[in-house]
Amino acid sequence: MIIGKTSWIGGIPITSLLNTPIIHEEESLAGFVYRLASANYYSSPKIIADHINLTLWDLQQNVFDKNMCKEISYLSNVDIEDLYERSYHPIEEYMDLKIKKLLFLKSSVKFCPECLKGDKVHKYLWGFNSVSMCIKHSLILSNCCQYCKRKIQLKSLLDGRCSACGFHYENSPVNRIQKQSEYYKAQYELHQFILGDNNCKFSDSELTLVEYMTLFDALFKLFDGLNTFIQPMSEGIYMKFDYHHLYDQTFYTAAFANVYWMCFVNYPHNLIYALESFDKSDCTMKKYRKRQFKKTLSGNKSFLFLKKEYEKYLLESAKAGRLNRNLASYDKETSQKLKIEYYNKRDLIERFNLSKGEVNELCVKGWLKPNIINKGKYINYLFEVTTAKKVISDYQLSQKSLITKKESARLLGISIESINTLIQEGIIEQKASLLNKQTSFIDENSIDKLTKSISKKAKKPERKEPSSLLSLKKCLDKYVTSGLQISKLIKLSIDGKIKVYKEGDGSNLTHLYFEEDEIKRFLKTESIQRDGYNLGEASKILGFGERTLHKMINANIINPDKIMKKSNNRVVYMFSQKCVDDFYNQFITASDASLKYQININTLRNYIFDKKIRNELSGICNRVLFEKKELEALLFTIRQQPKKKNFRLD
Repeated sequence: MIIGKTSWIGGIPITSLLNTPIIHEEESLAGFVYRLASANYYSSPKIIADHINLTLWDLQQNVFDKNMCKEISYLSNVDIEDLYERSYHPIEEYMDLKIKKLLFLKSSVKFCPECLKGDKVHKYLWGFNSVSMCIKHSLILSNCCQYCKRKIQLKSLLDGRCSACGFHYENSPVNRIQKQSEYYKAQYELHQFILGDNNCKFSDSELTLVEYMTLFDALFKLFDGLNTFIQPMSEGIYMKFDYHHLYDQTFYTAAFANVYWMCFVNYPHNLIYALESFDKSDCTMKKYRKRQFKKTLSGNKSFLFLKKEYEKYLLESAKAGRLNRNLASYDKETSQKLKIEYYNKRDLIERFNLSKGEVNELCVKGWLKPNIINKGKYINYLFEVTTAKKVISDYQLSQKSLITKKESARLLGISIESINTLIQEGIIEQKASLLNKQTSFIDENSIDKLTKSISKKAKKPERKEPSSLLSLKKCLDKYVTSGLQISKLIKLSIDGKIKVYKEGDGSNLTHLYFEEDEIKRFLKTESIQRDGYNLGEASKILGFGERTLHKMINANIINPDKIMKKSNNRVVYMFSQKCVDDFYNQFITASDASLKYQININTLRNYIFDKKIRNELSGICNRVLFEKKELEALLFTIRQQPKKKNFRLD
C-alpha cells in the first residue's frame, strides 16, 4: 500500500480519497473505479479518468497500465499489483485490435442476475467474450436488458437497473445449466484456465488463451449452421452453431461447449465425427470454410496437433470419395498427398504409356483392383501406387514376351503349321493378348525354354556323321506318311529316347539332325503299338507259317483284333500285342514244352496217342499245340504216381 504521495484531482491536492470501498475478490478494476467515484460522491468516474488520462469509454474497457494503477493506488490505498491483476492490460498489452475484439467485450458488459442480488459489482471474468456462464450459480450470463433488449453499460450495471427502461437486472429470467453437463464443464475449465489453474484441461497443451480463442473462433465459423453434437441444454431445446448470433450467450455457451467436446473429450474421435457430419450436411460454402479453417491451422505452429488430425481426415475422406473431384482447386496439399498414395486413370495412362482401353481391361480382368468412388453421375477410380506399379510392370512384361505365330515360325525356322502342332502338344505356349482378342500370340519365353531343353540333350555331330544323319526337314519329308510329326521328334529328343545332334547355337530347329535307324525303330514300335502286327509279323513271332496261322484263325484258335479288306479284295489281319501275349499265355508248342518241362518230345506225342491230352491243331495241320493248363495238369498227375519196379527172373 502506497501512502503519503500527493495526487491532484480537479486542482486539489489529495493524498488519498476520503472513502475507499473494499475491493471484492473477483471484481474488475473498471468496476472498482466506478464504485470508488460513487463512494466519494462524484457524479461519474470522469474526474478519476481524466486524472489518469483515460476517457470514460476507455475506462470501461478495463485496460489500465502500471502507471494508471499507481495513481489509482494513491487514491484508494489498494496495492498496485492487486489493481493491475484486475486489469486486462497484462493480457492485451501486445495484441492487435482484431485479437482484442475477439477476446474482450468492448462496448457493453454482461452479468449474472443472482450475483447482482448482493453487492452491485462487475466481475473480472464478465469482460471476456468466451465467458458466458456464472460457475457459482450455474446460470448463463445476460448481456442485454431482458425487458428492452438494449446493451448494458458498466454504469447501468452498477446502478442495478436499465438506464433506458428502468428494469432491475436482478429480476432477469435465468437459464440454469446442470453441473453434470458438457456446457457447465466447458465453462468451468475455461474459468480455471483464465484464473491461472495449471491443473485444468486447457492447461494440458501449451496454447495460450488467445490461441484457444482463435482456434475456437475458426471452429465456430466452420460448423456454422450445424446442430450441436452434445445433449441439449434442456429437454426439447436443440441449439445450432450460429456464428452471427454468438452475442446471444445461450448460443455462445452451446457453441463453446461443442468445440470443447471436440477438442477435449475423446479426442480426436469426436472431432472426426463432427467433421464427417459437416461434410454430409447441406451447409453452404463448404470449400471456402475448409480453406479458411486450414489457413488458420497453418498460421500457427501451436495448432500442429490439430492440423495433423485434420489433414489425416481430409486424406481419408478423399480416399473414400467424400470430397469433390476438383479437390486440387481448393485443397492442393491434400490433393498432392492423395497423389503420393494413389493413381487415377489419367495417371496410369500418362505415367506408364497405357491406353485407356488397356486400363479398363486391366480393371475388368481383375489385375487392377481400384477403389471405386461413385460421386453423383461421376465415377472416380483410385489405384494404390505400390500395387498398381507391380501389376502394370507384370502386365507390360507379359505383353513384351508375346510374339506372333509368324515371328515364332521365322525364329524356329519351321512352318506356321508346325507351330500349331507344337502348340497343340503343349511344347510351346500360346497366349491371348489382353486387348487384341482376335489374334493369338506365342510366349517367347516358352520358345527359349524349348531351345534350352533341346540344347541340353543335343550333341555336336562329327564331320563324318552328317552324311549318315537326317536333318529335321528330311526326316519329316521322308517319313511324314508314316505319321512322323515335328512334335514327336522334339519330345523324343528332350526325353532322351533318341539321339539328337545340333549345329550352331541358335534357336533354328532346321539345324537339328537325327540317326535314321533310330527313327525307323521308333516308327516301327509306334506302328505296332498303334495298329498291331500283320499276319506275316505275327506268324514270325508265334513261330508258325502264314498258312498255318491262317488255318488257326479259321479254327478260332487265335482271333485277330482287326480284319480289313483292301481295295483289291485282299483280306488283311492285324494282331495287337495283347492278342499275341494272350496266345503265348494260353498255348505252347511241343518243342517249347519239351524244353520248358524237360520232357521228351516223343513222350508228348505218346500222350496224344494215348488220348491223355488233346492236340489243338489236330485235323488242321501237322504241328502240335497244347493248352498250357491242360499239359501242366497232366504232367503234375503223372509225376505224383509211384514209379513201377522192374522184377528180374533168374
